Amino acid sequence: VGDRIQLKGVVNSGEAFLQHLNRLGIKLGLTLEVLQALEFDGSKTLKWPDGTEASLSKQTLQNMLIERVEIKSNKR
Repeated sequence: VGDRIQLKGVVNSGEAFLQHLNRLGIKLGLTLEVLQALEFDGSKTLKWPDGTEASLSKQTLQNMLIERVEIKSNKR
């Protein structure tokens, strides 16, 4: 929770999955913030850069190649 993740690729390149990601506005390079991770079903609530929030299922997340993004600080 509080981490930022970025989509680097997909495991499942099937048409239905890609259409699902497209409907959600998820594209390669998109950075999302993890707001909540539910242990019982593995789903995560994510926040888009425009403020939109949505929950993604464990199955959807497992088909996405994601990388944790470091948050850069401007402090010196």
